[in-house]
Amino acid sequence: MIPYCMREKKEPGKNLLEIAVAAAALVAVVVCVLSDASQEIVMTPVSRAARERQQNRQCFLELRTRSDALEAALADVQSKLADLAQGQAKLSTKVSATGARAQQLEDTLRQTNTRLAEFGEPGQLQQVMQERDAALTQNQRNDDEIRQLTLKLQRAGVYP
Repeated sequence: MIPYCMREKKEPGKNLLEIAVAAAALVAVVVCVLSDASQEIVMTPVSRAARERQQNRQCFLELRTRSDALEAALADVQSKLADLAQGQAKLSTKVSATGARAQQLEDTLRQTNTRLAEFGEPGQLQQVMQERDAALTQNQRNDDEIRQLTLKLQRAGVYP
């Protein structure tokens, strides 16, 4: 078997061409690096300060835009919070009114039961029983309304 290097024809100048391409690439890289560095080196303190002022202005404008957006979001959240507080106040008022009405109905029920105990006659007993039943029905309705209002307050996150 013939060794590989013997089969290959040697081209004169091939190594020289590879070296020239490598040197050209190296020179291009060095020029690129120096061109970026030369801007920093060539800059005078006045031009450097002007560039920094421009960068500071851009940063300031970006910060102002962000600040305005955050203020708008804060105003929106505050208005929603005010609406929620107003709704909570209305629901609390309704719960208080319904609780007072329930207490009034319970008092009426007690009075009816007292009158029932006082009266022993069947006709009066019948009327008292009807009043009691009406008061119990109304009391049940009020209890249901209190439960519904309490659930609304709990859903709103206002009532524990």
